[in-house]
Amino acid sequence: MDNKGGIRILRDKRVWNGELLKVGRQCISGRFTRVNEDSGCHITTVYVDCNREIRKVLWEELIRVKNRVDGPWTICGDFNELEMIVPPLFGRSFTWRRGKDHTCASRINKSYFKIESWWLKVEGFKEKVKAWWCSFVVEGRASYIVDEKLKCLKVRLKEWSKNNRGN
Repeated sequence: MDNKGGIRILRDKRVWNGELLKVGRQCISGRFTRVNEDSGCHITTVYVDCNREIRKVLWEELIRVKNRVDGPWTICGDFNELEMIVPPLFGRSFTWRRGKDHTCASRINKSYFKIESWWLKVEGFKEKVKAWWCSFVVEGRASYIVDEKLKCLKVRLKEWSKNNRGN
């Protein structure tokens, strides 16, 4: 990985089985299921290029992934200057609906955070993140577990960053 950024999907093999679905220039997608369970979720991590022309390719990559996804799907990562608009729900359960009788519906969840490049240079950082991730106990559907663990990780990283800046 160079200093322009990169993409990683991390998982605890004791808890999650993973299958790589797509590796693109700006995204990596996989299907993850809890060990000894059939239900799972799809996760796509992105690193959006700052170049507007190259960034357009991401949408083509995501459409190809979408066509292979069956079930919950989370997209997270570094969106750089990608404009994301999340409309207010006004009490509705879903962000969008499609199909006759709204047979297909989804809700956009915002569970993303920025990773500072200096964090990766701190000795023991990756091990610390892995330990934190494994310490979060969350039950529910796979997509819910990932979303809640990301929220917990965001809090821990914010505290850690505040206490370790400049050390």
